Amino acid sequence: METGVEAFGAGGFHGATMKDIAERAGISRTGLLHHFGGKAELLVEVLAAHERETAAIVREADDLDVLRTQLRVTQANEARPGLIQLHSIISSEATADGHRAHELYQARKRSFLPCG
Repeated sequence: METGVEAFGAGGFHGATMKDIAERAGISRTGLLHHFGGKAELLVEVLAAHERETAAIVREADDLDVLRTQLRVTQANEARPGLIQLHSIISSEATADGHRAHELYQARKRSFLPCG
């Protein structure tokens, strides 16, 4: 996963290749494809893992600790600039209905809307 973050962060979705990601991870391309059916599936999993990590940080906070929680999320994101660059690119691309990450970003958007 971390290798996917690095590769996508450095070259974006279109600049990263499964061959490059596999080489960075020290496995064969076939081995990588065993775990992820393709580059789009790996991308969605990388982004979903980031969402889960961020959600875990937020869940740990109480209502009085919102500012500190935001700081923790920002620090976690700052440590992985490639992932944030990737998120910025993909969040725009994923507005298209057919994009593999479309539903992930729709769910993300819904999670920020007030209930009721």
